[in-house]
Formats: sequence, structure tokens, C-alpha cells
Amino acid sequence: DSLKKENADLSKMNIDLKENLQTSQQETLLLKKEVEEGERRRERAEREGAEKESTLRIQNAKVKTKIQMVQTELQRVVTKSEEYKREVEALEALVKDIHPSEVHRYRLHAKSSARREAERKRLRKLEEIVVEGERAEQLHLEEKKILRAELDRVRASV
Repeated sequence: DSLKKENADLSKMNIDLKENLQTSQQETLLLKKEVEEGERRRERAEREGAEKESTLRIQNAKVKTKIQMVQTELQRVVTKSEEYKREVEALEALVKDIHPSEVHRYRLHAKSSARREAERKRLRKLEEIVVEGERAEQLHLEEKKILRAELDRVRASV
């Protein structure tokens, strides 16, 4: 009797051990899958990181090229600016060499030209005002005719 009980207990323990083994095997499989998935993610992250690094290197090279182009253009502009400055200095020296009476005559001519232009603008403005006045007068006369016709029509109907 005790042997049967012990045998039943051992059988139950054996079943429990088999179930535990099966559960452990399933958990091991799940862990293996998780590890493999983690490896795939790590490899993908490494690939993406390498791609991003490559892209950044390319962008960096492009930026450096643009910087060099801008520096070259800046140097060219500075050089041109210096050339223009020398030309202006030469022209200033030439202007200083002109006789003062000549300079005075040029200034008077410039002032009189400016006055003539201002007078022309004023004359154009006055002409516009006259034209607008004539239009207003014409409209007023037309309105007067209409009102007289209306008055005559009303008188005739009364």
C-alpha cells in the first residue's frame, strides 16, 4: 500500500518534472527568440548608424565645399572692392585737379537743372489740377442740364 502511494507520488513528481521541463524548454525558446530579435535590432541599429554617419560625412563635405566657395567669392569681392576704392581715389584726385571756377559752374548747372525739373513737376501738377477742374465743371454742367430737364418735365406735368 505504501509502495503504491510512493509510486503514485513519484509518478506525480515525474509528471510535475516533465511539465516543468516543458515549461523551461518553452521559456528557453522564448528567450532565444528574444535574444535573436535583440541581435537583429542591434545589427539594424548598427547599419542605420553607419548609414547616418555616411550621410553626415557627405553633408559635412558639401558644407566644407560651400564654405570654400563662399570664402573664394568673398576674397574676389574684397579684391574688387579694393580696385574700386583705388578707382574712386583716382577720380577724387582728378576732381581736385579741376579748376575751382569749373567746379562752381558745374554746381550752378546742377542746381539750375534741379530747379528746372522741380518747375516742370509743378507745372505738370498744375496742368493736372486744371484738367480735373474742367472735368468737374463739365460734370456740373451736365448735372445742371439734367436738373433743368427734370424741372421742365415737372412743370409740364403740373
